[in-house]
Amino acid sequence: QGRPAQAHELAARALAIQERVKGPGHPDTGLTLVFVGHLLHEMQRNKEALPLLERARTIVEQSLGGRHPQTGRAYLELALVQDAMGRLAPAETNYRAALKTVRNGAVPLLLAQTSRAYGRYLVLRERLREALPYYREAITVVERVFAETRGQSDEIRQQFAGRFNSYHHELIELLVRLHAQDTGAGHDREA
Repeated sequence: QGRPAQAHELAARALAIQERVKGPGHPDTGLTLVFVGHLLHEMQRNKEALPLLERARTIVEQSLGGRHPQTGRAYLELALVQDAMGRLAPAETNYRAALKTVRNGAVPLLLAQTSRAYGRYLVLRERLREALPYYREAITVVERVFAETRGQSDEIRQQFAGRFNSYHHELIELLVRLHAQDTGAGHDREA
């Protein structure tokens, strides 16, 4: 918890400076709010993160528009906090808004992260069949980006693969659970 706490302290100072210099409605202020909210979520301080992320969402929606990838990130971070707090209906709304936004953008790993997060949300609510296309989307994107690492050092490629290894494990676990529900659907072959 030491690193997120230190990062939070620095980010909170940067936020205060940005609000003073650029103004409370500036896009940079909104993006810093997203980062501060993310750090608070990592430290499990969701009650503090929630109002910051709600404010961030409003700022980036108004200043960057509903189609900007950073607006999608604001939706995603807000959804993760709402989910952690048990606010399921608004969390699902924000997961869906994040997906809609990041699918229009050119940030593939944000799309993979968002699809996986919403898939995980659905799995935790036993909505397994609904979760499957989101996990597939996340894996497809990660594999496409990994293919672009050809020519990089083995160390870089291994670090990339390790970063997203859990996506594959979660998909396999989902497929095994779906196979247990319907042995004739072919989920075992996909796993």
